[in-house]
Amino acid sequence: MTDQIIGLGAVINSQGQVLIDQRLENAFLGGFWEFPGGKQKKGERIELTIAREIREELGIEVEVGKCLINYEFDYGVKKLNFIVHICKHLSVEPTPYTSQEVRWISFEQFDLYKFPPANARIISALIKYLEKTK
Repeated sequence: MTDQIIGLGAVINSQGQVLIDQRLENAFLGGFWEFPGGKQKKGERIELTIAREIREELGIEVEVGKCLINYEFDYGVKKLNFIVHICKHLSVEPTPYTSQEVRWISFEQFDLYKFPPANARIISALIKYLEKTK
């Protein structure tokens, strides 16, 4: 049984770069890099979750597109269901309201950043997607 549904956005800008943000040091998995998004509210469509969380966390607007990947990951202390959608960056540059830092990176740079174990499947799916859209 999944403890929580997490909606994440693979936010891509006009240069084909992907947006990542660094978790606060005092948070669960602090210091790791991640894709923006967060917890789905009861009765909320996942596309709305992703847009809302990205707006709250980074102050930007995105167009939520197709689902990239949907899978469960068990951290031992909790089991999460990740639903990741491709998102198009629409507005101003992001501000890290709830994270340490934000960066736009190319798909060749993923191995330079430390991501939580659950993100490996997202990165793999995203690299395949970006290579197809080049």
